[in-house]
Amino acid sequence: MKLHRLDLGERQIDLAATLHCGQVFQWTALEDGHVAALGDQAVRVAHDKNENALSYAGCDEATLERYLGLDLDLEEIIATFPSKDTHLATAMNYTPGLRLCRQPAWECLASFITSSLKQVPHIRKISLTLRERFGKSCQVGEHTVWA
Repeated sequence: MKLHRLDLGERQIDLAATLHCGQVFQWTALEDGHVAALGDQAVRVAHDKNENALSYAGCDEATLERYLGLDLDLEEIIATFPSKDTHLATAMNYTPGLRLCRQPAWECLASFITSSLKQVPHIRKISLTLRERFGKSCQVGEHTVWA
C-alpha cells in the first residue's frame, strides 16, 4: 500500500475529532491513523501533527481534501461568526480544527434516519452493520472496510 502525503501548510485539522465527533460513523481508529470507505473506495488516513501533514492511501488528494473540508478556509469561515456569541466561542475553543465532512448524500441520509434517539456508539454500530450486510467489501492495506 503506497502512502501519499498532503502537506497542510497553515490549514488546521483535528482529524480524530473530525472523524469521531458523531457527524460520520464509518471510521475506525487504528494506532497509526483511521480507515473507512469513502463512497466505494477504501481509505486510510493519518495526521502527523509535528509536520502538519496527512498521510493517506486509497483515494486521490482532491477527494480527501473535499471530504475533510480542507478546500475551505477555516479561518475565513470562523471570521464570519458573531464575535459576541460566548457559547459559540466556547465551542470553537473546545474543538479547534474540527471540520465538517462532506459525506456522500446517501450515507448522510441513512445515518440520519437510523440515528433517531440513539447515542453515537449505537448509531456507529447500526451504520457498520448496514455497510457489512448490504455494502461492498474494500481493502486498504490489511484492513477490510465496507462501502
